[in-house]
Amino acid sequence: KNGEKIDATIKEIKNGKIRLENSSQGEYYTMEIEKRDVEYILFKPVVNQESTDIEEKLRKKFPDMQFYNEGNITIVTDSYITWVKEYKKHIRYTNTQIYLKFFPLLKNRKPSLQNYIVIFDSYKDFVYHAVEQGIPGWLVMGYYNTDEKTTYLFNVLGENFSKEMYDLFIGTTGKVLDRQANSIKKSYGRDKKVEIIVDGYIDNIKDKIWRIYNRILSNYRNLTITTLRHEFTHSFFSNWSLQNIKISKSERKQRLKQKIKEFFSDKSRESKKQWLEDLFTLGEKGENFDLKASNSWIVEGVATYCETYPIGTKNSQWLYIFQQMIEKDEVYPLEVLTFYKIGSFPGMCYEAMIKAYAQSWAFTTFLLDKYPDELLQYMERSATERVKNDNEELSLFLECMKKNPKELNEELVSYIKENYEKIENPMVEQVIF
Repeated sequence: KNGEKIDATIKEIKNGKIRLENSSQGEYYTMEIEKRDVEYILFKPVVNQESTDIEEKLRKKFPDMQFYNEGNITIVTDSYITWVKEYKKHIRYTNTQIYLKFFPLLKNRKPSLQNYIVIFDSYKDFVYHAVEQGIPGWLVMGYYNTDEKTTYLFNVLGENFSKEMYDLFIGTTGKVLDRQANSIKKSYGRDKKVEIIVDGYIDNIKDKIWRIYNRILSNYRNLTITTLRHEFTHSFFSNWSLQNIKISKSERKQRLKQKIKEFFSDKSRESKKQWLEDLFTLGEKGENFDLKASNSWIVEGVATYCETYPIGTKNSQWLYIFQQMIEKDEVYPLEVLTFYKIGSFPGMCYEAMIKAYAQSWAFTTFLLDKYPDELLQYMERSATERVKNDNEELSLFLECMKKNPKELNEELVSYIKENYEKIENPMVEQVIF
């Protein structure tokens, strides 16, 4: 954080200190620095045939986009450079914090390829591209396609989506208010006193609408960064060969293409409000997509753990849902949570899927706090050992934890109750439709 750059190998992280070694060009030195003094870590670009092939395909697919290289991360986008800098900042942070947090798991590994992140400045372009890949793009802010080894997002931070929001909340409403004001003034014969009073009331209403608009836009921007961290985490662990995630080819492309026509052809104010609300509240029922994963709870649990800033801090969205599950005695038995091998828990109804995400966050947060060595051992072994069925997968996990399922569930519930105060639904404050 003092501006100094160090080119070295991280050998050990212990007691808040990072030990570095460098033996290049016949010289050798070792040094220690405080972990809190590190602004960010960059890894050298991964130059291999697979990375080259991915980049060539992306250049052909997106000829009008710019490519920005940042160590072993490449951002592909048509966004303004100011927003590119914002994304770089958050990606660098997430990349650094994941590596430092999971160092025992990563120290003997290297990334297998370059991390590619495509950011669309146009929401419409993003949705159309997602549908071509079998994903309902109007319900997600981003996704990691592991067939292409590429993360896709759209730029809520940019001008395109901001303009859509402005037209919806400010432009349309402002025109309606102006028409009403003129109608009132006209009915009073353009009386000066009436005009002053009416203009005052209208300006007051417009000020309130502006405050609402800025609050909503801020919430969407925060959600975009959360999505970026979440999807980058998937990309990170996949590229470091620690999570075997696969995206399946959707059988619903024709249905999705038909729905996209309805989505963009309906220009009514109410329909726009609805799709914005669906987007902000994690989509609508039944419209998840298929991500085959090594084990759903750990894949999504780690991703939701890394969503926050700093990573691992309270994630109000998932905490509230899990607290409700505890209150209603709806916590899933461990055998149920570990059954799924699909990232988005397909086969579950929408409400059950969201609860599975929440419990995955809670369970991962609990284990990384109370049993970090055991969890990292499980992650290492599950990435290197082949298991034949679900029972073997669960047995491997329990062997690493040295606990039985009932004990772990009871400890999880106690941990959440003891470490987190009960919170109100965070979405009540955020969604104003």
